[in-house]
This record gives sequence, C-alpha cells and structure tokens, in this order.
Amino acid sequence: MDIWQVVKKLFGSQRKTDTPKSVEKNRKETDLDNVKIFKTEITTKDSKEKIEEAKILSNNAVLSKNGLKPYEILMIYYAPKIEIGQNEFQQFWLYEYGVENPSDCLDKLCEMGFVTHGSAIESLDLLTISELKNILKQTQNSQTGNKTALIERIKEKISRENIEILIPRKFFSITEKGENELKSEQYVIYFHKKKTAYGMSMWQVNEQLQNYPHRLWRDIIWRNLNQGTEFALTEKKKGIFSPYANNRYMMCDFLIEENRNLDTALKLLIEAMFYDINFVSLENFNKELQAYEFITQYSSNMEREKPVLEYPHLSPHTVDNLRILQNRLNYSDEELYEAIFTDLNSYKIAGMRFSVEELLSIITAEHQKL
Repeated sequence: MDIWQVVKKLFGSQRKTDTPKSVEKNRKETDLDNVKIFKTEITTKDSKEKIEEAKILSNNAVLSKNGLKPYEILMIYYAPKIEIGQNEFQQFWLYEYGVENPSDCLDKLCEMGFVTHGSAIESLDLLTISELKNILKQTQNSQTGNKTALIERIKEKISRENIEILIPRKFFSITEKGENELKSEQYVIYFHKKKTAYGMSMWQVNEQLQNYPHRLWRDIIWRNLNQGTEFALTEKKKGIFSPYANNRYMMCDFLIEENRNLDTALKLLIEAMFYDINFVSLENFNKELQAYEFITQYSSNMEREKPVLEYPHLSPHTVDNLRILQNRLNYSDEELYEAIFTDLNSYKIAGMRFSVEELLSIITAEHQKL
C-alpha cells in the first residue's frame, strides 16, 4: 500500500475549506451538458461495476406520482437539447443512471405525453450560426447579424412551411404535462447538478420521499441536517469540533438557499467561524503533524517540510456567505461587525486559540478583502 494511503487511513483527510455551494447566481453549478458521449462498448471491470450499481439504484428508486423514475424525469429536463434521431448521449446516462439506451426512454416519455417532437420554429435556437446562415442563404436573405438577429430574420422572412423543409435538425420539446412533472420533482434536477448536497444524494432523498406524502424534499434535507447536529454535538463533547462547524456551515447554506430565517443563518455562520478558526484549524494542523511524524519515522529519505501552524483564514465560500447575508439583511459594516462580536462573546469556551477581539479582527480582515 502506498505510504500516503496508509497516512489517510490512519489520520483521515482534512476538512475541505469550501462548504457546500449555494445557488447564488454568481456561483457556478456543474455543467453536465457537454460531457463526452458514449457508445455501447464497455471495457473495464470498474466501468461495468459502476454501471451495475447505477442500474440497481435506478431500479430500486421510488416512482413519482406519475410513475416515473428519476432518470426519466431527468430525461424530460434534457429533452429540448436532444436532437430527434440522436443515438449518442452523454456518459452520465450510463454511468450514473444505468441507462443503456436513452432513445428508448425518450420514446416512452413521448408515448406518455411528457415530451414531444419539437417544431422547426422551436428548434431554431439550438441550431448553429452556420446552419442558420445556410437557411437564409438558400432563401436569398441577408446573413448578417448575431444569432438572435438571424433567428428573427428567419421567422420574419421565411414561411413556417419552408422552415420545416429547410431546417437541418429538430429537437424534442417538453409538454405541459412534462413541465408539471419537473415542477413537482425538482429534487432530481437539483441533485443531478450537485451530485451531493448537505450530506445527501439524490438516491437518499428519493428513498425517504416514500415516507412523505406531500413530497417535501427540502424538509427531508433540513431533517437530515438536524440529525447531523445530534452527531456533531456528540463529537463536540469529545473535543472534536470539525463535524459541528461543518454542520453549522451547511445549515447556513441551506437557509441562504431558501432565503428565509436569515438572522438565524447569520448566527449559524458566526458559530461555524468561531469553531473553525479556534479549533478546526488546530485539528487540521495536528493531523498534518501526525502524518509528517509517521512518514519521517518510516521513510527517512522522503523530503517533506515539517508543518507550521499558520494564521487561520476563512474559505472564499464562507466570506461570500457573510457578504450575501449582509446584503440581504441590509446591514452596514458596523452593524454586521457588532452582530458578529455579540455572538462570538456568547460562544466563549475553554481552550480557545484566540480571544473574541482577535476572532473579530480575523473575520473583519477576511470580509474586507477584495
């Protein structure tokens, strides 16, 4: 076994500095639309095992009220980007959902009325500029302008009948029934983009939905966070503070995402920063030091500098959340710092690495960075 694998096994990995991402507009979500396409040939053993696992998860998933599995709901979402007659698809259909033939899934959704073949007009937005110009060239119309201008010119200058003939590709379209299904099963798209959020996966939420007649999936996440608090408090009593700080960060993220109880969200963030700066940074340093001592003991030839306890810093995500809450609560800097100082004073415990005044100085310095 590689020595670093031994170290990880003995001492674990450090807490990631970035907490789960919220859905603020300035934060990017995973873009899965342009993942490489797959064909039917699967070669490696690991790939086969991953696909089999995905099939089991999909087959055991709780159906929606309309009898759809999560991957079928996801297919509705992607339908407008899928070309009619397309036979190659992104890899995630196979490796994450075990879908070997997405075309069959689309046919089923068409039969059930969730998607339909889109019209030529609906498909114009998905054509390339070159394809749009070619349509205009064939009809002896001007080919100047950006994509929006080209589409508008096609609609104005060419009859619908001719557009149907000239358009090189058409795409699927979501019906009203499909839109309603997406609206009622929002968790599928949410977790598909994030993979995991707040310590949960799409499959876990899907499994727990059967116990919730009204399908309040956001409540399931909040319940899970509260259950996580119980574990974190147990660890905190043992002097292990990272689970508690992470739990506070995640609960803050959730409330920001919901845009509710923002005063509570700020209190959670301040509490998380208190434990993060005072204790978690020290926990991480001790892990690094243990790893260093272990490695040097068994591998004297390995060149590695001895860890140094550095001045703590907040993650960019934490600072972003602080600014978001300040903006939404309409706090001035003075009001924000006063709220932070008041809450920090209420968390004072033995073994603090920094005084309340020093903590406030660290937080304000991070907050004021450009």
